[in-house]
Amino acid sequence: MVRVTQDNEPNPWSAIGLHAALIVNKLRCQAQLTEKQNPPENDERATGDKNSKTTKKQPDEERAYIEHRLRELAAWERKISGRK
Repeated sequence: MVRVTQDNEPNPWSAIGLHAALIVNKLRCQAQLTEKQNPPENDERATGDKNSKTTKKQPDEERAYIEHRLRELAAWERKISGRK
């Protein structure tokens, strides 16, 4: 059965969606203001310690990945230019 809506009936879902968007926006603004007032100093120190442990492994892995990608790009350029 198809329900026929008349133009003078308000759409209840648009009001709910609007209010939900307003609430989310208010919460987002409040969170941004709170972050600016109270910068997380302890979090930066904790993540800095964790990153220093993993940085020893990352340069070697990162370098190997970059070299691999450069070889792939060089092979692709040779293929496109017609050289083998």
